[in-house]
Amino acid sequence: MWISYKGASNVLVGVAATFALPYTFKFLWAPLLDRFHLPFLGRRRGWLLVVQLALFASIAVLSRIEPL
Repeated sequence: MWISYKGASNVLVGVAATFALPYTFKFLWAPLLDRFHLPFLGRRRGWLLVVQLALFASIAVLSRIEPL
């Protein structure tokens, strides 16, 4: 409810919902991750490390953004 209290429109909430699109289209990008192999830590652990670093960076960026 705090989003409506801050004055966000339904359009803004809909646009924010597009952050779920990568998971929705996982069937398209997952084969690429299976095909390519990173030169460190093996295939699975290498991709896990890359994804964890990307999540860390995105959480750090989002923590600096003032919501509306």
